[in-house]
Amino acid sequence: TLATLLLSLTSWIEVPATILFGMLSDRIGRSKVVLMGYLFSVVFMFINVWVGGIELAIIAMVIYGLVWGAFSGATSALASELVAKEDRGLAMGLLNSAASFASILAPLIIGGLIYLSGYRSSFAVMALSMLLSSLFFFLGVREAGRASDA
Repeated sequence: TLATLLLSLTSWIEVPATILFGMLSDRIGRSKVVLMGYLFSVVFMFINVWVGGIELAIIAMVIYGLVWGAFSGATSALASELVAKEDRGLAMGLLNSAASFASILAPLIIGGLIYLSGYRSSFAVMALSMLLSSLFFFLGVREAGRASDA
């Protein structure tokens, strides 16, 4: 179906984007790439507010692939660099658990919002929450020295 093809498109974009954003995070810093991921996510959510045809749906899914490409490697690398070497396994466990926990709660919260006000407003709320998260990340996360520098 069309939905399956669009989801597949996301993965086709995500695979090379993960590698490219990983290399970019080596050059400009992990936190800048993670922040790019947040901002791509805001754009993705806002596009979904207005999507009404296949063209915007394709653009949205391409951007979604970029979101995951930016987040995947850079987030893990940043988290591992922000903790002591002996705590990196715990940090990765907490990072992945937080993502799983969000996957449990988000459908309940957003599903309720969709039920009350429709899907467009739910994407607007998610976009605004990602924008706020971007601001918190920008203000609150300071990148440590690289692991190879330690």
